[in-house]
Amino acid sequence: MILMTYIKYLMCFINILVYMLRVSLSYISIVIILSIFFMVMTLKYTNYHNQFNASNEEIKIILIKNATH
Repeated sequence: MILMTYIKYLMCFINILVYMLRVSLSYISIVIILSIFFMVMTLKYTNYHNQFNASNEEIKIILIKNATH
């Protein structure tokens, strides 16, 4: 009888650990996926909606000047 009680508590503890593992892995994966998404979007569309108030020609001139140094 006592052994069954210990086994029941052990199974409950294992279930709690598995649940905590699933929650933490989901959180970590969401953080990593969102970080990669924003990194890719930033690198792919650096001047999206002209937020830096610079035309493509000005950006090309600046890149050429930086490349010559």
